[in-house]
Amino acid sequence: MTVAVDLPLDDYSGRPAALRQLLLTETGGEYPRFVASLDARYNRVWRDIGLAYGALLVVAWLMQLPEAAALRVAAILPGAVAIGAALDIGGGTGWMLNEARRVEPRLKTTVIVDIDAQAQGLATANHHQFVASRIENFTTDQRFDLVLMLNLIEHVADPVAVLAAVGRLLTPQGRILLKTPNHASLDAQLFRQSYWGGLHCPRHWVIFTPASLESAARRAGLAVQTLEETQGAPFWCWSVLAGLARRGWILVSAQRPMVQHPLAPVLIALFAAFDFVRRPLMGRSGRGLSQLFVVLGARK
Repeated sequence: MTVAVDLPLDDYSGRPAALRQLLLTETGGEYPRFVASLDARYNRVWRDIGLAYGALLVVAWLMQLPEAAALRVAAILPGAVAIGAALDIGGGTGWMLNEARRVEPRLKTTVIVDIDAQAQGLATANHHQFVASRIENFTTDQRFDLVLMLNLIEHVADPVAVLAAVGRLLTPQGRILLKTPNHASLDAQLFRQSYWGGLHCPRHWVIFTPASLESAARRAGLAVQTLEETQGAPFWCWSVLAGLARRGWILVSAQRPMVQHPLAPVLIALFAAFDFVRRPLMGRSGRGLSQLFVVLGARK
C-alpha cells in the first residue's frame, strides 16, 4: 500500500500519528522494520547507481555547489561571530560536518544527533561527538553557533515544536541551516494529483511551502534570514517514473523499485540540468525549484 498525504501547516496536528497508525495496520505492525529495510535497500542501490552512472550525475553534483558554499559559515553568521560549535541533526557519519570544518577553521566542536547508531563508529573516528537519539529526545547544555537540519524537518510529527527546541540550542547569534521539499515547486504543482516524488511516502510527514515554513518559524520563535530554492532532480525522477509505470510503459514493483530502474540516473541527470538552466531565469530566489534552502535565526 502507498499512502500520499498533503499536510498543510495549519492542519497537521494529529494527522501524522493517524497516518503512522494506518501504516502500522497495513504492514501488520511491521512499519519500523519495513522502513529500515527500505532505507537499507535505498542506500545500497544508490551506491550501485553511483558507481555505474557517476558520469551522468556530474550535473546533479554541480547543482549542490550552492549548498557547499553555504557551509562557509562566515557568510551565514552575522558579522565576525566566533564559531565554536556546530550540530548536525540526522548527520549520519558526519560527512557534512567534515566539509564545514574544512572550510571554517574556527569550528572546533562538532556534534551529531542521529537515530542510526551504526554511524557512530565512523563519526567518532572523524572526531565528532555522536548522540544516538531522536532530536525530540535530545538534551544538552551546549549551545551552537550553527545547526544543520538538511532534509530532516519533513520527517518529524510536530515541526513547530522541533524548530522551537532547536532554536533554544542556539547561541544568541546562531543560525539554523534547513533544507526541505517545496510543495510550491513546479514539479509538485504538476504531479500533486498523481504522485509527486517529494512526498516520499511513508517517510515524509509534513511538506512545506515558503509561506508555511515562514509561518512555522514564527510560531517557533524564529525568523527567516534567507530563503532560496534549489534543485530536487530525484523528485522529478520519481514523479516521472511513477507516471510511466501507471501507464504500463515501464515495470515498477517491490522486486524492482524505482531506485533500481535503469532510467533513474538518466532522469536525475537530465532534470538536474533542467533546474540548473532554468534557475537563473527565475530570479535570485529560484522560485519554483523543488527544495527550500533556508537560514533561520532567533526572532528579535
